[in-house]
Amino acid sequence: MSGNRTLAVLVFVGFVSNMVMAQNTQLSSIHPTGHKPKSKKVRPLNFPVIETGDSAVDANINQHLKKDFLGVDSVEIDLQQALDTWIDGVDFLDYEVTYDQYGLLSLLISAEGCGAYCTSWSEPYVFSTYSGKEVELYDFMDTTRFIPFLREQVNNRYTFARYTIKHYLGDSLTGVDTTDYEWALEVYEQCQKDFYPDDFLLYDDRIEILAPCPMPNAIKTLTPLVDLSYSRYDLSPYLKYRTGPDSPLFMMDKP
Repeated sequence: MSGNRTLAVLVFVGFVSNMVMAQNTQLSSIHPTGHKPKSKKVRPLNFPVIETGDSAVDANINQHLKKDFLGVDSVEIDLQQALDTWIDGVDFLDYEVTYDQYGLLSLLISAEGCGAYCTSWSEPYVFSTYSGKEVELYDFMDTTRFIPFLREQVNNRYTFARYTIKHYLGDSLTGVDTTDYEWALEVYEQCQKDFYPDDFLLYDDRIEILAPCPMPNAIKTLTPLVDLSYSRYDLSPYLKYRTGPDSPLFMMDKP
C-alpha cells in the first residue's frame, strides 16, 4: 500500500470510528528564556514540543515547526535558541491541539505582537505521527472535485459578506462610510481570488478549512466570516477512499 493511500485510509478510519484510542503523542511547552508565566497577568508564551516515542518522527515534526513558524532552518540551532531569537516583539504565543488520534496530530499555533497596532496570526498544522510528515488535503481528499465545491462555498460566503456590509453604510452605530465600504470590497475581492485550501485543521467530528482574509486595521471590524467547517457526512463524497452509501461514514451523521 502506497504512503498516500495509507494516509488516506488512516484519515478515513479516523472519521468513521467513534472509538476512543489511547495516544502516545505527548506535548510539552518551552518558553522564552527568562519568561515566568506564573502570574495570571502575564500572557502565555508557550511553544509546543512534540514527543511521539519515535526520535526520528519527533525530529521531523519539531524541525518543521521550528522552520515554518519560527523561521529557523538550521539544525545547529535548537528549538530553545530559535524561540529566544524569534520572540522579540511578541507578547502572546500559545497552541491548541484539535485532534490526536489514529496516527494524526492536528494543532493550531497562535501569536500576537503589539506596536502601534496589535497584529495576531495563527498557523495550522496536521502531521502523521507515524512518519513525522505534514499531511496535505490532497493526501485524502479528491481535490479535483473538492476544490470546485469549496470555491463555490467561498463565493457564497463573500456574497453574503458584501450584502452585510452594504447595510452598514451610513449607520451611525457602525460608522462605515463609502470609503470604508469600497476599501473592504477591494480586500474581499482579492481574498476571494487568492483562496486556495492549503490550511486546515482536524477535529473529532469535522474538518475546518481555513480561509483568512486579513483586513487593514482601519477596517478590521469589517473582517468577513468565511466559515468552511464540514462534518464527516459532508465530506464523504470527496474522500479518495471510502466504501459505499451504507458505510458508517454515511450513516453516523445522517439527519
